Amino acid sequence: MIARLLHCLLLFAFASLVHAEPAPDEILRDARALQQERKWKEVASLLAAQNLASWPEAKRIEALQVKAQSESFAKMGAEAEATLRQAIALQPKSPDLWVMLGDNYVLNQPTKSAETIAAYREVLKLAGESLAWQRFSAAVSLARVLTDEVQTDEALAVLKPFEKMANIPPTWQTKLLRARGHALAAAGRDADAMAQFRAALVLENETAKPAK
Repeated sequence: MIARLLHCLLLFAFASLVHAEPAPDEILRDARALQQERKWKEVASLLAAQNLASWPEAKRIEALQVKAQSESFAKMGAEAEATLRQAIALQPKSPDLWVMLGDNYVLNQPTKSAETIAAYREVLKLAGESLAWQRFSAAVSLARVLTDEVQTDEALAVLKPFEKMANIPPTWQTKLLRARGHALAAAGRDADAMAQFRAALVLENETAKPAK
């Protein structure tokens, strides 16, 4: 009787293993493999089918980030926004998530300018005085949005802290100069705008020179 009971328990344990759901790491690995193939909708569908609420929080946030990125690339702007809002609710002080939210608005929901501006301003608040790429990215993107909205004074105010800042990577420095140039041009300050564009071009050419 005991032997038969043990046998049944072993069979039950084996069946449970056979039918066990894939681990989060396995699913995320499959999702990233699909991302490498640019199968954005497949990634979104794969992760939408998971019970992410049962995942450890760190893995859940990672999955939401991968899902939102794929939805955004697939032009599923509203879905990406909803997914990012879920992730931000779990990790509200993540500059990465706020950058993604702002970028999704720019890419897929250009009429949501107020939300876009708010997302990028949140990145700047979280980044503080750091030299993090998120800070530079948000500043450039926010200045562009404000310039498009003909809020040129606001755009220039966003870019002002970077005018004399040292240690900015050349690629970001070039983008900041061009963003300032566009804002100045939109404000009718053509000579000042050309000076910024020339400085950006000089820096870009210098950066492109091979090291001796």
